[in-house]
Amino acid sequence: MKNIIFITGTDTGVGKTVITGLLGKGLKNKGFKVLTQKWVETGNTEKSYDLEYHAAAIGENLDEKLAHLQNPYLFSLPSSPHLAAKTDNEEIDIDRLTESSKQLSEQCDFLLIEGAGGLLVPLNTNMLTVDVVKKTEAKVIIVADNKLGVVNHTLLTVEALKIRGIDILGIIFNRTGKDTELPDFALKDNIEIIKTFSKEKVLGEIQDINDNFVAVTDKIAEEFYE
Repeated sequence: MKNIIFITGTDTGVGKTVITGLLGKGLKNKGFKVLTQKWVETGNTEKSYDLEYHAAAIGENLDEKLAHLQNPYLFSLPSSPHLAAKTDNEEIDIDRLTESSKQLSEQCDFLLIEGAGGLLVPLNTNMLTVDVVKKTEAKVIIVADNKLGVVNHTLLTVEALKIRGIDILGIIFNRTGKDTELPDFALKDNIEIIKTFSKEKVLGEIQDINDNFVAVTDKIAEEFYE
């Protein structure tokens, strides 16, 4: 499963869904076949709204035949996946997640998996999200909400990946629709100081959802198709 990209966030609500969709659109525009996946979505009962957003951004309709693979688990409680599953009298089967990713990755050039919350979110009482990312051999893009606190959150996320030997493609900073009390020079410094300490690539900062993703998708495509 060498063509899988896992999109994680420094927290919940940092823009993973938007950026996953835009990345998919950018890669499709470069001629690649892209599929997206959401292992676990919580707070919904009928369908995955995140996958619907991805598809709309990419400009495609969801394939109902792939629905069970693209969203293996959908729970009603808007909480950590392990608790949402327990509340619905279920338990998340890790093999089901990894097998669904394997099957999808065989049908596309890029599989983009959007995580739920951050890397250390529990999927059950034995496995954290990051442990399953490791099993899939995915490379990771970190979505960081550029605001007060982002330095600590992002460096902790980078550290969690590095100590497990998981490859990091880079960091995308998101400022779309975000109100912040920090002046512009402080937001720019957030990016520079994270880059200095993490030694990771900054793929870009998105300030508008209509921002051009060509530069970002070029870097990703080059990583996989040198």
